[in-house]
Amino acid sequence: MSAFIVGIVSFLFTIMILSYLIGDNFLFRLAVHIFVGASAGYVAAVAIHQVIWPYLFVPLFEGSMDERGLMMIPLIFFV
Repeated sequence: MSAFIVGIVSFLFTIMILSYLIGDNFLFRLAVHIFVGASAGYVAAVAIHQVIWPYLFVPLFEGSMDERGLMMIPLIFFV
């Protein structure tokens, strides 16, 4: 059932993107906005998981006092 739903959604997005051939329309712009939003969310999740968490928050919780003091500066600018 899941593969069927993914297939239908993929087909609809393909039709929405190909609708640009008849001119710039609402369906094409909607598909582009969805793709840009999904990719921005994915990039943000990867950045938080692979950069911000291990290099900013882990030293704050598990580091020495020197590391904690140094990590307060980026934390202030992060917030």
